[in-house]
Amino acid sequence: MSAEPAETPRVPPTPRAPEHTEPGRADASRRFSIVCLSPQNWDVDLPTNRQQIMLRAKARGHDVLFVETGPFVGRHLRELAGPRRRSFLRQLLSSELVAPEIRVAKAPNLAPWGHKYRLASRVNAALTALAIRRLARRAHRERTQGGGSAMPQGGR
Repeated sequence: MSAEPAETPRVPPTPRAPEHTEPGRADASRRFSIVCLSPQNWDVDLPTNRQQIMLRAKARGHDVLFVETGPFVGRHLRELAGPRRRSFLRQLLSSELVAPEIRVAKAPNLAPWGHKYRLASRVNAALTALAIRRLARRAHRERTQGGGSAMPQGGR
């Protein structure tokens, strides 16, 4: 009794993507926005893989929103007295342009002990999701109205 090999189904070839007009940059129809949630701040002394990947995405023409999901906002209150207070407030309330097509925002972690208690974690997650949705809606509005970068400008 010999077993004949089963015939493998033929898979149709996938269509090739159109060539980009500029090497390394996506054309306007293929651009998209990227949201990166990171427990680390953008402005660290030694950039990590997250920052490197977001810089490469920016180099390809995509808009990047880097959301710092750091600790409870109460721990940042001492920063309000420092020289970067405008930057901190801008990141907390909206977003700040740190490089062309890269914006940084802080997650509004208003409930303390979010890593320890489920309710605090859910409150912080819901507030962060609302903030990201608000920034995404604003970016969509700017994109459809013919603005430059899709990410919203700070202070609006």
